[in-house]
Amino acid sequence: MTQDVVNAVKEAKEQSKPRNFTESVDIIINIRDLDVRKPENRFNEEVTLPNGRGKDVKIGVIADGELIVQAKNAGLDLVINKTDLEEFGKDRKAAKKAANSVDFFVAQADMMPLVGRFW
Repeated sequence: MTQDVVNAVKEAKEQSKPRNFTESVDIIINIRDLDVRKPENRFNEEVTLPNGRGKDVKIGVIADGELIVQAKNAGLDLVINKTDLEEFGKDRKAAKKAANSVDFFVAQADMMPLVGRFW
């Protein structure tokens, strides 16, 4: 199934006329006559597109304690601790700049109330 999807995307790109901007492709797949309520009919398919997302993913972490040390050692793009989070609550411009610098955020569970209050 995966190869069929990749081939369909390639064919669609080849048949489209050239554009003066960077294009993206949206795929919608309708599956008929399949009752997904039955466990044997469930599926989980992952499709890796030939060019990926086109850019590297930047991840930010909002954490404290040992998790912040692990995030720094992993080399993540943005690591925010409790003190930084409180500073972002006072400086909305800096918070917006930090939020726009990464694609995804991961927050430690016990930091979530602070994220909601300060971010």
